[in-house]
Amino acid sequence: MSVRTKLAGLYVDNLRYTNPTASMVLINTVPADTEDDVPVDAQIRFTAASLTNNPPTLLIVNLSRSSDASIHNVYDSGAGGFLGAWTGTLVQRASSGSGVNDEWVITIVPPFNFSSLETITIQAVAESLDGTFNWQYSFVVQDLTAPGFEAILWLTPTRALVKFDEPVSTLSTPGGSQFVSYHSGNVEVVDASTIQLSGGTPLASWIGCHICLQGSAFPENNAQREIVSVNGTTRRITVDTAAAGTMVADDGLDYDDDGILVRHRVLRASISSYRLSFRGGDEGASAHENSDLRVQCGFEPLVKAAEVPDTSEVPAGDEVAEYVFLDFDEDVSYGRLYTLHGYGIEDNEGNAMSGEELEFETPWFEVPIPAPEGDALGFWSDGIIPATDRKDDMESGGHLRRAAAVLQDGLNLLHYRRDQLQYLDDPHRCPEGFLDHMLYNRGNPFRFPMDSTMKRRVAAALPDLYRQRATVDGIKEALYRILGYEFIIQPYVTAEAWILGDTVYSKLGFTTALGPSEAYARNCYEIISPVDLTDDELRIVIEVAQWADPCNMHLIRIIQPSTGSGASGATGTVYWVLGTSVLGFTTTLSS
Repeated sequence: MSVRTKLAGLYVDNLRYTNPTASMVLINTVPADTEDDVPVDAQIRFTAASLTNNPPTLLIVNLSRSSDASIHNVYDSGAGGFLGAWTGTLVQRASSGSGVNDEWVITIVPPFNFSSLETITIQAVAESLDGTFNWQYSFVVQDLTAPGFEAILWLTPTRALVKFDEPVSTLSTPGGSQFVSYHSGNVEVVDASTIQLSGGTPLASWIGCHICLQGSAFPENNAQREIVSVNGTTRRITVDTAAAGTMVADDGLDYDDDGILVRHRVLRASISSYRLSFRGGDEGASAHENSDLRVQCGFEPLVKAAEVPDTSEVPAGDEVAEYVFLDFDEDVSYGRLYTLHGYGIEDNEGNAMSGEELEFETPWFEVPIPAPEGDALGFWSDGIIPATDRKDDMESGGHLRRAAAVLQDGLNLLHYRRDQLQYLDDPHRCPEGFLDHMLYNRGNPFRFPMDSTMKRRVAAALPDLYRQRATVDGIKEALYRILGYEFIIQPYVTAEAWILGDTVYSKLGFTTALGPSEAYARNCYEIISPVDLTDDELRIVIEVAQWADPCNMHLIRIIQPSTGSGASGATGTVYWVLGTSVLGFTTTLSS
């Protein structure tokens, strides 16, 4: 026979001990002092307790919010209790054995929810026969604010570095800053609200994200729309047409009047957390209504890749999770007003972006327009079109100006491409696609894996490395240029060894010691690393050393701080010295 019974339980969440010197204390504060992640609808509770059997006679409570920098009068026992819209309870109770109500427990119900991440400060004043007492403590409200964009730095017309205002998820799935699903070709607009991806399988996690189309012959198709459903079997995506309107069926095939295929257009789609939009309405908004500054053109390229930078690529002290590289499929327009939109990217608290925006103006990317000293051609500004025709066009709708703006954007791109030709042999500035060809032409002897950054380092270093090959300085220079560390290279035999046949007079045990006798050991060297190397870095050190060392020299070991000793991190070889060493105690046999 068994019997079950309930036993009392006690749970202590946070226990603090203080040794107060005052005769009255403020205790049991909920939320606690310095607490964070407090719910926005939290109630406030604390106890004003007397330690001398003299109960409180007056209690005044004020609250200040960092969001509005104002002080709210919450409670005044001398003025009738709770003030204004503030409500709650006050309970006067006696502590064990006191016989008087020496504890006042107050619970405050705010008439509003607190704001995300704001600091709430409680100010309480109590009076008793022992005097007047003032207390103050603060807590921070939970984070309900979605991340936003802080800045954007354009590195090239197709690559930008974006900074968030807080660390975000770096996943490559929806919700992460690296989520991009880019499709070029195999994209078809099936009907007014359906897009098919013949070259990929839509995922259920895409629902709620946005899809952007480009390349359609119908302008109404080239827009961004929210994904409302997907079908992995048919590979079809249904989009919301309420905001951007319905679409027109387009498979990218154009036929002439005789039904002969004359062109196959490439439709492109980007499902990502980002969208770039041109703010044409803001271009020249303050100018005269007939000003040519009001008529501009801006390309809206699609994001095709997103990548979190390395630690070395962000400012010191910043988290890499605050940054992301965005690569676009085409050039952005130069010197134009744009807005970057973010969708679904989550911070560490799970708050997701829902269209947060960053407005900016793109740079000119070294294109000498509109600088008058530049040699680039301006369709509208360089007198190709007579001034009278330009004036008449602007007064009659600006259609010619619109055509000139479109042509100018394309011409700007050509000017930039022309000026970039001089950098094709510069490993630090050439397009990434040229790096493999450059490494081949420069005789790259290395086979360790390289990302684009490593490829640029190696390509830039190779001419100097070949000139210094087979020297100690050459090995050190190669390792520094590739890995960025200052290595020490020294002979493996660090002591002067007695070599048979040497004509120099030596006294064994005093000026010389017994050392390796084999030629291989005498021609060995060791590399001392200033840091512990990763497996990839260790492979690089070995491969570079074996390529760069003299033909009669050999790398025998690599010493790292965790495996060495002494100031330099090296472990010297101790040889057996005749007459002074005892084998097995002070020395060991060495190769």
